[in-house]
Amino acid sequence: MSFLMIVSLAYVTIEASDTQPALAAGEFDCVDDDGRTYIYQSTWARGVLTINRGVNNDSGTFVKDMAYETFNSWSHSSIDEVNSLSITSDGEMFAVLKRTNTSQVYFYKLNYNSSGVGTATHISSVTSDLGTGDNNAASNYEVDVGGTTYKYIVTSKGFFNGNTKVIRVNGDGTYKVIEPDIINGSNGSNKAKDFAWVSNDGASVYGGNDFVGFDSNANDLLGAKITTHTGHGTDSE
Repeated sequence: MSFLMIVSLAYVTIEASDTQPALAAGEFDCVDDDGRTYIYQSTWARGVLTINRGVNNDSGTFVKDMAYETFNSWSHSSIDEVNSLSITSDGEMFAVLKRTNTSQVYFYKLNYNSSGVGTATHISSVTSDLGTGDNNAASNYEVDVGGTTYKYIVTSKGFFNGNTKVIRVNGDGTYKVIEPDIINGSNGSNKAKDFAWVSNDGASVYGGNDFVGFDSNANDLLGAKITTHTGHGTDSE
């Protein structure tokens, strides 16, 4: 079975606090020493991907505390943009690269280096499955089944508005692309270029939604819900 998602309006209040998991080499911190969640933002200009990091301080003010301007070496040339930034709870960061004059999109893993020189690794195993599109938004999605946590990256044009792909991030460094089924995709938006995963259990406190995004042009808050998900970790997922 595939993912089934319903896109509709939703209003949510989100509060999250988590402990920092043990990080492998090249991964990014998720929380600071005070347990505050890091916020990451990417910008693309003149061939350089800049990753800004910050937190909301005790007074609620956002404070940028670091910038990584080190991602300027790619396996592809003639790059139009690098977008769809996402990060797992283990600190694995990913982005999607789009080339000029082509609709093919490419999946990259971003690796942090404490010396200030980051690397961008092309995940070639998903190239054909990721296909063509204008993917400019992404989020992580994680679910625990039978004591095993399965991690995914969801990417699409805007908020579930085209070429939606789900990429399973396996613990052994391999990846699996899953083609989701989308219900009510016409409710999505190509203007909501950032969205976030907020739950995986349909809890009422989140309005029953797993993802939220905001269309600033229409002043709409959007929600998406996973209604069916089976075969975790298998080829038939």
